[in-house]
Amino acid sequence: MPRRLLFPLLLLCLLAGVTLWYVTPAGLGLMNDSAAYLAGARSLLAGTGYSDLWLEPPLEPITHYPPFYSLSLAALSALTGLDAYRAARALHLLLVPLNALLVGALAWRNSRRLPEPLLAAALFIFGEQLFIPQTYVMSETLFFSLSLLTLLLTDAANRLPARRERWIALGGLFAGLTLLTRYSGLALFAALPAFWLLQPNPWRKRLQETLAFLLGGALPAAAWAARNALVAGNLTNRGLYYHPIQAKTLRDGLYSLAQFALPLPSWQTWLFKQEILLPALLLLGAFILAGWLLWQALTQKKLGLTWLWSAYLLGYAAAVAVSLTFFDASTPLSARILAPLYLSWNMLLVAGLGWLWQRKNRWAQGAALTLTALALTGSLWGWTQTVPTLRETGGAGYASWRWRQAPVMQALQTLPSETRIYTNSPAAVYLVTGRASRMIDSAINPVTRQPRSGYAQSLATMLEQVRAGEAVIALFDVPDLVKIIGDPSLLEAIPTLVRAQGDTLLGAIAP
Repeated sequence: MPRRLLFPLLLLCLLAGVTLWYVTPAGLGLMNDSAAYLAGARSLLAGTGYSDLWLEPPLEPITHYPPFYSLSLAALSALTGLDAYRAARALHLLLVPLNALLVGALAWRNSRRLPEPLLAAALFIFGEQLFIPQTYVMSETLFFSLSLLTLLLTDAANRLPARRERWIALGGLFAGLTLLTRYSGLALFAALPAFWLLQPNPWRKRLQETLAFLLGGALPAAAWAARNALVAGNLTNRGLYYHPIQAKTLRDGLYSLAQFALPLPSWQTWLFKQEILLPALLLLGAFILAGWLLWQALTQKKLGLTWLWSAYLLGYAAAVAVSLTFFDASTPLSARILAPLYLSWNMLLVAGLGWLWQRKNRWAQGAALTLTALALTGSLWGWTQTVPTLRETGGAGYASWRWRQAPVMQALQTLPSETRIYTNSPAAVYLVTGRASRMIDSAINPVTRQPRSGYAQSLATMLEQVRAGEAVIALFDVPDLVKIIGDPSLLEAIPTLVRAQGDTLLGAIAP
């Protein structure tokens, strides 16, 4: 990479880090999954393995959440002496600039033209739907880093004339670590084997390179699977059930796509309300992209990064669809879930703009300049709106003042340590108060959508402990327990201790 490119690219990376530092003065944002990652890291540091500290004992090993993000937090915490929550911010302050640098490096390797790496890095840094997920204690930032490193190693190996299997295997190892950061890293195991298998080489060489990648990726995955089999008796607690993607989930995903595609809220609402237009464009784009991938594989002497980004985009979309349909129907199609799609699209957009500019036609170059200006203007406008908002809230999600000062949370912190807490949000209780709690069982299993066995006994035990003053019930955004248990007669002799802001604390013990 030439120096005339490296200096402005490093300035953009520095800006990315400074922006993250500025908008997280009290720490990164917190969501439900943040409890698992932070508790997993703290449990590792405490010597109790990768366990669910945010839930009431006995401790159970975590298998639902892949471990590499928690392992990274625990390692950085051990090295620096920071608590896992503070270590998360330090880790993201290192990784966000690194991600911008990797994006620029990949764009440079794809085109060898000066403006494209800067444009790709700018769209990554200023893109609201890409930046916001990296401000939370979530695995997306590390997922970006490992995915980008995997693609960079793959491209480096593809440019070597010989003896490149070791570099391909190293790329596979990073792909395996990506899978251990988020299970949707399976997209790499769809795109990259196809990339090596479809290269115009002798079939023996194709098979050797594909096998090298799969062997490298199998090491982390096999270690994780073996650990789960030993400590939990299963590979992962995500059971295989068929549940069609719900209409609400699809609508949420379409709205997120509209927010990414257009800068102004009024434009986003208009696009979202065109119920047929956006899905039709997505389907058309997917068919065109799949056809282009096939044509390239059949006609080109060597597949490159543009092909790889296209295959990754389709592979990631397929991985999310399979996960929603067979593993976890509750996954929301929010910006953090769709962010890898947005990153892939940005990289393809930059490659397409570079291709237009190289046509040496004033109309093509005019279109390239216009689209570049629109993309940068939209990203910068969203960035100028997002940065002040994040700064003013003092923390996103459960890190906000609204949760820290909630009367129910303050009451929970004054309860004796032996008091059991039942709640509809154990993550919120743990992240705000640091206390473990137990989830209030629901009558219907949300995965199988069948009646939950043992529900009546579980409910009776909970209410008995609450009446005896051994436990309390904390409800958030649910003003009445009747909405959960359905029978008001079961609440007799259970007083309301706190009721404020839509939250309720029930129990027979004074806070």
